[in-house]
Amino acid sequence: MAWLLGVVGLASLAVLHEMVRLLAAKRWRHAVAIPIAAVVHYLAIAALGFAFAMTHGTRTGESTTVVARVASGFDAETKLRPGDRVLAIDHVELGNDSVNTRVNAAGGRAVVFTIDRDGSIRDVELQPKIGEGGRWLVGFFPRRLWTIRRDPVQAAQAAITLPAVTLWELAKEALPGDEHADFGGPTRIAEEVWEPQPVWWVAVFLLLRFASLALVIHLVVDVIRARRS
Repeated sequence: MAWLLGVVGLASLAVLHEMVRLLAAKRWRHAVAIPIAAVVHYLAIAALGFAFAMTHGTRTGESTTVVARVASGFDAETKLRPGDRVLAIDHVELGNDSVNTRVNAAGGRAVVFTIDRDGSIRDVELQPKIGEGGRWLVGFFPRRLWTIRRDPVQAAQAAITLPAVTLWELAKEALPGDEHADFGGPTRIAEEVWEPQPVWWVAVFLLLRFASLALVIHLVVDVIRARRS
């Protein structure tokens, strides 16, 4: 359902783009009509991004790491619970750092996790085990929760740069030699929409993800048609 709504949204943007281009072409030359259509298309994506940001909020850059689930056969199985907030590792505040990076930096020695469980702060010592790829694991899956704000100024700043930033991210993911390149496909989408979300949220997420790419495709098609006419 979310994919269908996303496709309908992309189709609506395509219709808007074509209508603006045709109306502008009747009054001006293609050299003027194409940029006008592109600007309107860009602003439509930005407006949708602003509405989404004001509804869903934008990240502040601050995050909290919580235990999503624990794995059997590890120390964490009996010492951690889903929902525990990780405050520090070896008495150094975690902040936005990665749990895996900190654990691997310990080189296999026991690691002390400072956690917040229902308002109670406690230290838990976990002994890592070597896992696949030679990485040290403590046996729980961390989940990062970002602090969200609904600030009109911040939402506007994020929205106006959204199409350009999205295109840059898609380009980086598609660069040759990146073994994790996914070009915005199922892997990345599954990671970013991991938590259950309303259908409308997923639909708008998908729309914003691919609308900027659609804008570039429209521009290329417009230029080709203009050269042939």
